[in-house]
Amino acid sequence: MKIRGRLVIVLALALTIGVASVAAASYYPANGNLTYSGQTYANSYFAWTSSGGWVTEQGGYEHSLKLQDYYFNSCTAYTNLPNGYDDCPTAGIDDPAGHKIYSFGSFSLKNNLTLNYYYFGSWQWSGGSGNGSSSTMSLRGKEVAATWCPFWNIWCMGASQATEPPLVSGSFFKNSGTQGFTWYGR
Repeated sequence: MKIRGRLVIVLALALTIGVASVAAASYYPANGNLTYSGQTYANSYFAWTSSGGWVTEQGGYEHSLKLQDYYFNSCTAYTNLPNGYDDCPTAGIDDPAGHKIYSFGSFSLKNNLTLNYYYFGSWQWSGGSGNGSSSTMSLRGKEVAATWCPFWNIWCMGASQATEPPLVSGSFFKNSGTQGFTWYGR
């Protein structure tokens, strides 16, 4: 009887650990960082340790940085994500009042994702009204798919889900040197 009881406990523990591992799989990166130059660019390195929880067949991804709308006027983004794209031209279109969301992404990441590999993305900004030396910021991972039309185009991508709370949040300060933000184990 003692052996059977211990076997049940070990089996229950193994199933619990297995379920926890599946629950930790995600459509957004588990680890990463965001570094802002204090001037006109920011970089992010990020990696997935497991993949899951995707709700669309396409399984696209966007790394979306929300700033106050006066801080910059426009940007260009770069990324090494598979099937990568610059989503900066859509900033300010249908974004929350008083904000612009600058993004880069992948049209189809779910089936092209390399686990434990650090992907890279960068934003290069221009303009800005000069109304402030700081801006609140938040970085979210979003699952996206071609929602508005049946082909891959930045104007067609719609978000299916987004990280809540953000991967990182805080403030950017102009002319204050390099500022860094990190997340682990999301």
